[in-house]
Amino acid sequence: MPTPDPAAVSARKAAAARRYLQVATPPLDGAFVALNRPLVAPLAARARPGELPARVRRAEQEAVFGYRVTTRLTAENHWPSRTARAWAVRQRAQHAQQRAHDRTDQREADRSTPERAPARSRQGRDDDQGGDRASGPARRRARERGGAER
Repeated sequence: MPTPDPAAVSARKAAAARRYLQVATPPLDGAFVALNRPLVAPLAARARPGELPARVRRAEQEAVFGYRVTTRLTAENHWPSRTARAWAVRQRAQHAQQRAHDRTDQREADRSTPERAPARSRQGRDDDQGGDRASGPARRRARERGGAER
């Protein structure tokens, strides 16, 4: 068996990697282009041949989700290995589940704690007492004696 040409082997590997990483973008629908001329026209001027559908879909994604979400989604789909991507997706799901659980716990705690009225100031309640804290029968006895009970 002859030894394979190293240049041919590396060329085949590079071509396979390009095919693996390159996603075929379907062409744009004519109705979509007609309805979205303001979106398509500026991109068509800058796009290289065959690049327009990908650019339009990216612009539409950014309009819907925002730039930060779009870039994170794109980065997530280009991890170096499938296991790393699976790990990242699993971590994000676990964190989302934990945040939802924490929010539920917080809501339950808010419902179980009764609302309390703020404490009222004692000053100015009874001007004749002058800040005396005696109440009820003790206050009556103090008034009868003519002085404040301490």
